[in-house]
Amino acid sequence: MRNDYSIFAEFLRNYQGENIQLSFKQIELIIQRRLPLSAYKFESWWANSDNNPFMKKVLKVGWVKTNVEMLSEFVEFEQKFKPKLLPTSSITSIKSIKK
Repeated sequence: MRNDYSIFAEFLRNYQGENIQLSFKQIELIIQRRLPLSAYKFESWWANSDNNPFMKKVLKVGWVKTNVEMLSEFVEFEQKFKPKLLPTSSITSIKSIKK
């Protein structure tokens, strides 16, 4: 298992839509580990800044956070630019997490 958030960046890079809403739990399924406690406590953890390793990966693949709801534990992302697609064999598909 990777010790960073590259798998989530790959998921976004290969996602076919221009925006997506995910629960914190769905993100944890994608990254195959729990988010840090600060992601559940502080809205600033989700800021569009490369100071946070998670958001740095999100921004690098052309996505930004557009909304976060701390009480209902979901976050929305929007694609700002489309980088080159990667093979999807190593990432979780959206169908498997939208159950």
